Amino acid sequence: MAIEYATVKAKGQVVIPVDVRRKFQIDEGTRVAFLEERGRLFLQPVTDEFIDSMKAGADTVSRLFKEARDAEQPLRMSVINWGEVYYTIAKVEGFAETVRTMERVQLLPLTILDADEAVTARAAQFKAGHGLPYADCYAAATATKDDIVVTSDVKDFKKIPGLHILPLPEHKRKN
Repeated sequence: MAIEYATVKAKGQVVIPVDVRRKFQIDEGTRVAFLEERGRLFLQPVTDEFIDSMKAGADTVSRLFKEARDAEQPLRMSVINWGEVYYTIAKVEGFAETVRTMERVQLLPLTILDADEAVTARAAQFKAGHGLPYADCYAAATATKDDIVVTSDVKDFKKIPGLHILPLPEHKRKN
């Protein structure tokens, strides 16, 4: 595809050239994400195909991302669990591919939540009281703080009273 140009209007609006819209299936109402990387600006249509391409795992996770996109309400994840995703990918794919994948994750309807002192203390309480892996304790602590549903295949979450869980199908874990 050749370079296409557009002009920014007074209110920041840009008309995407028709050939680009057709090629990338950008129709009226399509959500797009903007990513700045090394002084360059990228636009990514957040289509069903893009979400499915993220290998997010179960169909349930893809469905949740699509629903979040459509409702304009991003999913939320603890920065500790984001780190767990990072190292899990890095173990299998290597660091260069992990960086590329995590750059694409930034385009999903996902907000990464900081692990402040209160969340960390709650995670430590869950660890001491229920014996869950520490990263799972952060997910639980974040969820109970903000009344978030935990999406996981980990049955240990059932040990924590009052935690809302959307179970995922089990998958084989690689160490």
